[in-house]
Amino acid sequence: MRKMIALLAAVIMIFSLSACSNNNKEEVKQPEVSYNKNDLSSMITAMEAQYEKASTSITDESVAVFEKIGDTYEDYAENKDVVTGFYTNSFTVAEELYAIIDSISVDYFKCVASKGLKDYSEWNNNMEEFYDTWNDGMEDFYDIWNDIYEDLYDETEGLVEGGEESLPYSEYSDVWSDMYDEYSDSWSEMYELYSEAWGNTYENYTDVWSGFYDNNDDVDELLKKTVEKEDGEPEDTTSEETIADETKTEVKSESTELVDGMRPEFKAAMDAYEAFYDEYCDFMAKYKANPTDTKLITEYADMMKEIVDMDEKFKDWENDNLNNKELKYYIEVSSRITQKMLDVAS
Repeated sequence: MRKMIALLAAVIMIFSLSACSNNNKEEVKQPEVSYNKNDLSSMITAMEAQYEKASTSITDESVAVFEKIGDTYEDYAENKDVVTGFYTNSFTVAEELYAIIDSISVDYFKCVASKGLKDYSEWNNNMEEFYDTWNDGMEDFYDIWNDIYEDLYDETEGLVEGGEESLPYSEYSDVWSDMYDEYSDSWSEMYELYSEAWGNTYENYTDVWSGFYDNNDDVDELLKKTVEKEDGEPEDTTSEETIADETKTEVKSESTELVDGMRPEFKAAMDAYEAFYDEYCDFMAKYKANPTDTKLITEYADMMKEIVDMDEKFKDWENDNLNNKELKYYIEVSSRITQKMLDVAS
C-alpha cells in the first residue's frame, strides 16, 4: 500500500508545480558554462548540452549502481551505500543543472530584449524557441531520473525481499522500511527541486513575455516584479483545502459509525480532495490555452499555494490504517484524479 500511495502522489504532483525548497541542502555552486550571451542560438545549444550532460551523468552512475548491488540480498546489504551515494549525487547533478538553466534563461531574455521589440513575430518566435527547448529538456530529464529511481526501487525491493526468509522479521522489517524511506525521501527531494525549478522559470518566462508584449524591455525589472509577487501574495483560506483540513481533524471524533464501510471523515476528505482537483484541472485547461492572460497568471499563483496545502493534508492519511473499503475508495479516487491529470496534460 505504501508504494501505491507514493506512486500515486508522484503522478498527482507532476502538475502541481509547487515552489518547495530543500532546507537540508547547501546552496549549490554553479559551474562555469561557456556560451555567447549575444547569440541566442549559442544559448539554445548550451541548454541542450547541459540537459544531455546531466542525463548522461545520472544514467552512467545508475548502471554502476545496479552492477554493484548484485543479484542477492547479501550483495545488496554489503553494497547498499552505493544506493545512498547515487541518490545524493543525482540531487547534486539536478541542482547544478537547474542553476545553470536559470542563469542561461536570464541571459537569453536580455538578449531578446536587446534586439528590440518592434517586430512581434521575431521576438515572440525567439521566446517560443527558448520555451520549447527548456520545456522539452526539463521533461526529458525528469523522465530519465524518474524512470531510474523507479527501476532502482523495484530492484532493491526485490533484493530486500530475498532476505525475508533468512532474517528475523523485525530486522527484515527495519531493512525494508529503511530502503523504502530512502527511496521515498530521495524521490520527493528530487521532485521538489524539479518542481521549484520548473515553476520559477515558467513564471519568469510568462512575466518577461507579458512585459515584452507591453513593450517593456527591462528584464531585471520584470524579474524583480516576479519576486515581489511571490513574497506578497495573500493566501485564500476559504477553498476546498479548509474543508479537507476540517474533515481530517474529525478523525479524533469518538464516532465509530461507518458510511459504506468507511469512516465519514475519511470519505469527506477524499471527496473534498477530488473536488479540488476537478477545479484544478479545469483551471489548468484554461491556463494552458492562454498562459499570458494576466488574470489567469494571478489565479495560478493562488492555485499553487492551495495545491501544496491540499497535498500535505492528503499525505497525512498515509499514516492512517485504512480498512479494505477505505483503501478501495482511496484507489478509486486516486485513479480518477490521475486520469483527469493525464487528460489535461495531453
